[in-house]
Amino acid sequence: MNRQKKNKAPLFSLKNIVIDFVRITGGLPVLLILRPKKRFASEKAKQKLRGGALIIANHTDFVDPVYLMSAFWYRRHHFIASEEVMDSKAGGFLRACGCIRIDRNNVTMNTLREITGKLKQGEIVSMFPQGRISSGGDEGASFKSGMVLMAIRSGAPIVPVYIKPKKSFFSRLHVVVGERVSVKEKNSLRIWMIKEIIMITDTREKFRPYTKPEDFARIIERESVSEMWESCVKEFADLVAIQDNETSHTYSELEDDAAKFRTLLLEKTDDEHKRVAILAQNSYDFVKAFIAVTTLGLTAVIMPAHLDKTAVFGCCMKFGISAVVYQGSLEESVSLAKDKLGHIGFIEITETSDVPSPMVKCEAKTPCVMMFTGGTTGKSKCAMLSNGAVMQGTVNGCYGVHDVFNQRYLLVLPLSHVFGLIRNLMTSLYTGSTLFICKNNKDMFRDTAVFKPTIMVMVPALAEMALTLSKQFGKNMLGDDMKTIIAGAAAVPPYLVQEYDKLGIKLLPGYGLTESANLVSGNPESLKFPESVGYPFPNQELKIVDGELWLKGKNMMDGYVGEEEADAYEDGWFKTGDLVRIDENGLLYITGRIKEIIVLPSGENVSPAELETKFNALPFIQDSQVFEDIDDGGKHILALEVVPRKTVIAKMDLENVGEFITAELQKVNSALNAFERVSRITIRETDFERSPSMKIVRYKKC
Repeated sequence: MNRQKKNKAPLFSLKNIVIDFVRITGGLPVLLILRPKKRFASEKAKQKLRGGALIIANHTDFVDPVYLMSAFWYRRHHFIASEEVMDSKAGGFLRACGCIRIDRNNVTMNTLREITGKLKQGEIVSMFPQGRISSGGDEGASFKSGMVLMAIRSGAPIVPVYIKPKKSFFSRLHVVVGERVSVKEKNSLRIWMIKEIIMITDTREKFRPYTKPEDFARIIERESVSEMWESCVKEFADLVAIQDNETSHTYSELEDDAAKFRTLLLEKTDDEHKRVAILAQNSYDFVKAFIAVTTLGLTAVIMPAHLDKTAVFGCCMKFGISAVVYQGSLEESVSLAKDKLGHIGFIEITETSDVPSPMVKCEAKTPCVMMFTGGTTGKSKCAMLSNGAVMQGTVNGCYGVHDVFNQRYLLVLPLSHVFGLIRNLMTSLYTGSTLFICKNNKDMFRDTAVFKPTIMVMVPALAEMALTLSKQFGKNMLGDDMKTIIAGAAAVPPYLVQEYDKLGIKLLPGYGLTESANLVSGNPESLKFPESVGYPFPNQELKIVDGELWLKGKNMMDGYVGEEEADAYEDGWFKTGDLVRIDENGLLYITGRIKEIIVLPSGENVSPAELETKFNALPFIQDSQVFEDIDDGGKHILALEVVPRKTVIAKMDLENVGEFITAELQKVNSALNAFERVSRITIRETDFERSPSMKIVRYKKC
């Protein structure tokens, strides 16, 4: 049987000798003078390139090819050069060095075949999609290069490289090598790289294998809350929608009560002022009021129940509130607004009418809800979400879950938080499920025993507590019916994913923002990739700039209300402030936040979250915090504080717990880059201070 020999490039040729000569005689002096520093975006990025590869880099300087050659010194390069450059005086020399001529405005099939041929032969082709750099340093025209087509046709991976410009004459230039990305024609994932940017779009088909076929077919996108709710009432009329204390309310009963409440709202609002504040704790009446407001085409302004009277008064003034729906026990919180703002209508949340009012048909662009952001790294803002955004977030909550419809949810998150409102309440209603309202988290396990939920939405700290108690009492405190936990709002330790799997519970991490109607990505492959926040949900565009995630999509907010937005957007893209990476499978990973980056005196940048992930990977570490501090000598250092996982430590039979933990942490520490290593380790006896959403409050010591 004759086998076709693989077409390989010759090891030695005149061109290769010339290329090697240029690499040594031309590149070495440049490298010695400019001293570029090679860095890697991840451990996988450190793997040496074997076979053909398409290297894509941003263009900062005319010596960029030398920087690329230094990053991949063990391989020869074929650089793609524009016609303008190839026709210059250096053209002959460049052709002798193996450069490939390309017309930026009209890439021919012959050019594509030449590039694809070299990739198939196992050679490296490097290009700068941004195009040339002018002598004035202005941005050049973009290549219309069809580089994805080159990768598809050749089967070669794309290797992104970011050349970070020098900040000063004396600082060092950084060459950051990213993970290689395999692009297959049959894959629905499409990847481009422009400058230092990776943009990704995906369809919902990525999530099909993880949900029962009959359930996946029922996941239908809706334009508005009114459209969704009308469908729910029709399809799930006699099913229980909400269980509050010992009282159950069916979907049809909830609509009857919401219809009567709509009448009260019509009496208190007019066509010009359509914003209705809801100030209440989790309850059936909160759900009724929210459904009534949003199905009337009004905008629900969700006020956290802990706001005092001054804050409530300020919100009413700032946001142009026309009516306030409030819980009777929070009368004091609305007292100042009642006294000073006579033009506003006030409705106690349990009030009703004898006359129902119908739903109003809304468009996707109709404003739906205003929600406060967490304010983790700055002051809280109020994001405006349209009906279309809310519905996209609601539907996204269905993806990646095996059993979606007719579930039993337990509500423990506040409905004033986007995670609780969208993923817990709205997705529960959309899927014909029953939502049991836990009034006090101290009663969570009692309520779990009574209601027997099948799915919960919670933050990692709450999941950690439930797991700890389960280990202490030797039984699953969430009940044998519990099958799925949706975890988010903070980093999810891989330990939780693995330990809950032992209890027969699938813990699925995700990522989202108030500004994105909660859900950006979800991880149905959490056991295989426990550190990832999953695949991006459909109808989004993701773009990575200098490591920061930028977003566009149907789920995105219309903007902040009453706030300057100059820093939030660029060219229509929302800048999340989150530092991320994407692996070759299209999975998203959060590596930190820009505002949390520590800039050391040496000029090196350190992401605390990225280091904390490494320390938290130890099974006996529950939480950690890396921060900048000053030692006794006045020197700036990196310090680490950790909270041990006591249930794990208790089973280890250690003579000296502190020495063991410190030694294991030092092993992780020694494997870090020199500038990332912590100089002081402290083992805490108590938990860190936490925000209302259970996120760790970061130290600000320097």
